[in-house]
Formats: sequence, structure tokens, C-alpha cells
Amino acid sequence: MSSIDSENVTAIIQKSSLHIYHESPTFARMTIPELKAALLNREYEDNIRISEWMVVLNAKSFLRIQFADCERAKEPENCPAYIRLMLFYEATKPTA
Repeated sequence: MSSIDSENVTAIIQKSSLHIYHESPTFARMTIPELKAALLNREYEDNIRISEWMVVLNAKSFLRIQFADCERAKEPENCPAYIRLMLFYEATKPTA
């Protein structure tokens, strides 16, 4: 039996996130500035479930890291961090 290293697991999760995001009709694409306006300078609870297999433990740190990853990406709205930000937005947006 072969062992699974953390890089492979991370790659699988990222590919799954991209697939779910791109196949989901419920997500409205937002620009990075729109996401920043919607997500920053708000208070969040701990342990926010953004997908079946992802829970954000510290929202402030999570957002800082995801936005930094987007800023470093050549195509920010196609990088895994963008998908995680959209999942976070969907999980925390106010309900009507």
C-alpha cells in the first residue's frame, strides 16, 4: 500500500474545489475588489464550514492568506484561493 503525502491530498482538494465551483450554477462570479469589499472589515465566528471538507478556523488569517495568494496569481480569478474565497463568501453572506 502506498502512502499519500500532503501535497497530493492538497492537489486533489484543489481540483475538487475548482470542479465544484465551475460546475455550480449558484455561484455568481465576483471580482477580487468586490470580494474584498464584501468580506473584509467584518466580524466572523470561529469554525466556518465552507464546504463538506473545509472548515475555516480563523477567518481573519484565512482571508489574509487567500487574498495574498490571489494577488500573486497570474489569473487571480482562476486560482484555488479565489475559489476558497467564493466558498467563504457563499457560507457567510447574509440571508434575505
